[in-house]
Amino acid sequence: MSKTVFEIVEDHIMENGFDGLFNDCLCGCRLGDLMPCDSNCSNCEPAYLFNCQNCRKSGTCESQQDGVADFMMSPDRRYCIPDYQEGKQ
Repeated sequence: MSKTVFEIVEDHIMENGFDGLFNDCLCGCRLGDLMPCDSNCSNCEPAYLFNCQNCRKSGTCESQQDGVADFMMSPDRRYCIPDYQEGKQ
């Protein structure tokens, strides 16, 4: 049986070290909860996960429009470097 588009996207994300999907409208979703929205996902791209709770930019990051998020997604692996330090507060 052929794979669904969802399965192809999920496989690509896992095989290439990404953590989920990102869209320019600051939308993001993680593996395990891919494409939970009813939106058109054709503009989404593979992305990396950043833990906003452990980021020194928390509360001031340009990607957080509605307060501090638990996480954010970015297609740029270096998005939060050097300010992002996992496990630091």
